[in-house]
Amino acid sequence: MDILDVIHFHCVYTSKCLSSEDIKLFQNIVLDVQEAVNKISAEEALLDILTHYLICGLEISLSGDDVKFMSKLKGQHEIPNEVLDSILEKKKEIALDLLSCMVSEHGVIKSAFTKQLINLTKKYEVMNIPATIAYRLAIKFNSLIHPVDHILFYGYLNDLGIMTCAKYRCDKKSDNKDSFNRVALLMEFEIFRVFARFCIDPGGMDEITLKAPPKDIPDTLMKNIIDEYKYLIDNVFSKEGILYKFTDTRLNEEETALILLGNVSRLFKHRRFFQGTIARWPGAWGAFLIELLRQENPTRAIYCESNNTNSISEEAKDIMDKLNYKVSARMLYLRYSQFIKNESKFIIKYNNILAQLPYTPEWDGDSYVYHKFLV
Repeated sequence: MDILDVIHFHCVYTSKCLSSEDIKLFQNIVLDVQEAVNKISAEEALLDILTHYLICGLEISLSGDDVKFMSKLKGQHEIPNEVLDSILEKKKEIALDLLSCMVSEHGVIKSAFTKQLINLTKKYEVMNIPATIAYRLAIKFNSLIHPVDHILFYGYLNDLGIMTCAKYRCDKKSDNKDSFNRVALLMEFEIFRVFARFCIDPGGMDEITLKAPPKDIPDTLMKNIIDEYKYLIDNVFSKEGILYKFTDTRLNEEETALILLGNVSRLFKHRRFFQGTIARWPGAWGAFLIELLRQENPTRAIYCESNNTNSISEEAKDIMDKLNYKVSARMLYLRYSQFIKNESKFIIKYNNILAQLPYTPEWDGDSYVYHKFLV
């Protein structure tokens, strides 16, 4: 599932690549966002919703301009910087206005949300926040604060009978609705990102501008971009439209989940990083837990053939068991060994490239840094 892949990628990223300074900055952002949320509403049901949209607004505000940077890099200045800055700010203004409209559909007073978002962005725009944090900030934020949301999300779908996993024990009493809602909001934003990429333009909302792919990129990547354009155009002229808005409707839980999955399948194009069938996910999640536990105590044994009682893999197995997933400690150890040899190296390279960027890529742009490892 694309949802699981994109969230799990960033969960692993935040667990493995963030420095102590990065985590401290995230903690400061959490405190500031909590303060902003309290000033907007004291209603507990709106806590996750307001937190999500404020972080999304901050991500949009902190993003850079790929066109401006590449023009400067190549020494081409057909368009003055002042004009490029004006266009970028106008695009952000439109995106943030649409975002405030989306949050208002949850019963939030638009003006109160906008005021707090402006205060939040004013504080962080003047800081030199690296791309390793600012780029894809919303999903990184959720991955750091709620690292097992995607695991609970998949369990929720199994409990509803929408998905089936042999390693999962269904529990109708499990209360994973909050995790489902947070994941749904993340996917709403990912779909909004694609919408903004093609449909938000200072010249008008009734036009779509498609950028010609660079001629010097690999043929495989060129084909992927062309396929994405075709896919977008097909959906533009469909009755369903190209923007998905998640709200707490009067539909039952199963209908709400099916609508989310249908829109993600239709509107979210993603090249998966973690290969294999859905049956491999419990092992991948267990390996992720091993990584988290290993960072707490790097000298602790991961697996011991003779007596595995106090090992990290055994604790990870117990945690998975509490989440209703039945996996063995040995299987998690083997999956973690594969992860270290394969995916882990690429995620570290991804982080290194982001760290070297002198700016934060556009929030609505396709992640060329991510695709670099998949071509």
